[in-house]
Formats: sequence, structure tokens, C-alpha cells
Amino acid sequence: MTLSQDQIWSLITLAVFLFILAIWVKMKPGGQKKPTWWVVAAALIGIGIYFFPMGAIDAYELTQTTFHLSYIENYVLWLLLCTALIAAGLVIIIKKRGRK
Repeated sequence: MTLSQDQIWSLITLAVFLFILAIWVKMKPGGQKKPTWWVVAAALIGIGIYFFPMGAIDAYELTQTTFHLSYIENYVLWLLLCTALIAAGLVIIIKKRGRK
């Protein structure tokens, strides 16, 4: 079975979503919540760094063909997405540290 580039990226996106969802569900019951927040924050920061502009040329091609964006619009889109992911991870870390 051969998968197209779009199908591969769809599967990667689904896997990342399910990974974050599984961590979130794991946090729901009582117990050790502190380490799971660190894992969520690390996952967000890691994904943000991985997809930071020069590391995700295939993702560029996917959004360029899907949304018909120019190169600079595509660059700005991924720059904003990656910055938002990294910022969300840092906010989680700062908020959870402040509660001590």
C-alpha cells in the first residue's frame, strides 16, 4: 500500500492529536498531575521546534498546495504556528511553577 504525501501528513497530524489527547485524559483522574503537565508542555515545545520553519519543508508543500499560499505567506503561517506552540508550552510551565 502506497500512501500519498497528504495521507502521510494527515496520519502524522492524527497521531500527534491522539498523543496529546491521551496525555490530557491521563491527567484527568487525581494523582500525580505535575509530571503530566511537564510532558504536555514538553510535547508542545518539541512539536513547535520540530516544525519550526526550516525543519518542515514537507509541511510547507502541504499547506502551499492546500491553501494556495505564496512562499512568504507559507513561511509566516508556519512561523506563527510554531511560535504559538512553543509559547503555549512555556505558558503551561510558568503557570504550573507559579502554583507552588
